[in-house]
Amino acid sequence: MPSTRSSRRNSQGCRQFITGCEFSFHDNRDNCRVELTDAVPESLEHNAYLLNIDYFLAEERGVPLDGVADWLEIAHTHVRDIFEACIKDSLRDLFTIREETPVAAR
Repeated sequence: MPSTRSSRRNSQGCRQFITGCEFSFHDNRDNCRVELTDAVPESLEHNAYLLNIDYFLAEERGVPLDGVADWLEIAHTHVRDIFEACIKDSLRDLFTIREETPVAAR
């Protein structure tokens, strides 16, 4: 169910906000919460927003241990699809690809 909450104004005089939805998947076994909120921009000339996508089991132990790898793949697919549905090509063009440095496991 969509929800929107407004609060105080930010330094640019704009009203701060948070809005979101929660979706159910796989016969209500999984939930995905999607929230969009304002964030602190690098400078006053810019706006900044935070898109948060949380995919999780609706109940503890909803997946047996031998099914965790499959569940992770399903969750990743849903998160990727939701992210892609939330952005336009013009926004995608602003993203830059950065090289990640591999870190050894502890």
